[in-house]
Amino acid sequence: QKIFNIPIWQEYFSYTLMEAQASGLPIVSTLSGGIPEEVDNNLLIPENNQVALFQALETLISNESLRKELGQYNRQRAEKLFDLNKQVPQTEELISRIL
Repeated sequence: QKIFNIPIWQEYFSYTLMEAQASGLPIVSTLSGGIPEEVDNNLLIPENNQVALFQALETLISNESLRKELGQYNRQRAEKLFDLNKQVPQTEELISRIL
């Protein structure tokens, strides 16, 4: 798909969101591509919806316990899923099955 003859795409995997999780931050992002799978249990909004963005940010600003809960969840999730020491053996295992 193109807009003004420029190809558009959706985010498949965001290293920025992975780093935010590893830093223990709550996340507001869009329902684009693989983002919902990458940052489940966070505040996900439709693309190009300024009202939803405002509401999600307002929710995080006004709710300290939610910010902490999401941050802790994200940190634990990053340690479980995005740890290089855990991912390398799993990736090697999958590759060896294919070969």
